[in-house]
Amino acid sequence: MKRYLALLALATLMVTGCAVGPQPALSNAGGSGFVKEVPTGIAPAQGFSDLSVFLSVKTHKAGIYAAGDPHGTTDYKLLLSFDGRPVQLNGRMQSENIEPTGPRDAEGGDGVRYLFQANLRLLAGTHVMEIALPGDDVVVEREVTLPDGSSSLVLEPLYRSSAGQGLATYPFGNSFREGVSCLRVILNGKET
Repeated sequence: MKRYLALLALATLMVTGCAVGPQPALSNAGGSGFVKEVPTGIAPAQGFSDLSVFLSVKTHKAGIYAAGDPHGTTDYKLLLSFDGRPVQLNGRMQSENIEPTGPRDAEGGDGVRYLFQANLRLLAGTHVMEIALPGDDVVVEREVTLPDGSSSLVLEPLYRSSAGQGLATYPFGNSFREGVSCLRVILNGKET
């Protein structure tokens, strides 16, 4: 059964670029180089790259579905890994109630907005990057090449679909209430 689930997760990753289901959040292998969070405005030395990371994601409020659910709490984290070197980011949280702009507005309604931002310094070159939202069982892996200087990494959440409730959401829509199904990875303005 475990082998079947591993193969299913691998097939999902190959087809969609996202892994779902119970997964190790990030590998802890040694890897080469280092990752260090640095303040903005200090240019990196030659051979290094500063990566500006940004993710804005909305979740349901705490305690809506189950006890111990990290959504809507400070336990909701963004995890990154470069060549096995992990970095955990804590998001700034704020309550958010947006009037839906239409029946398929994925972020319309009452919830919690998280803003994750960091400036990371790495060795310039090619890295295996893992991105995880453990609260949603999402892991994305990409091979990225970072040039000398500065780069930007923007992550965009794709929310799970929810069954329609009457004609307003017919037939189905995506909603932050259902959690994140995948992350779009945009490096220096190009989706990877």
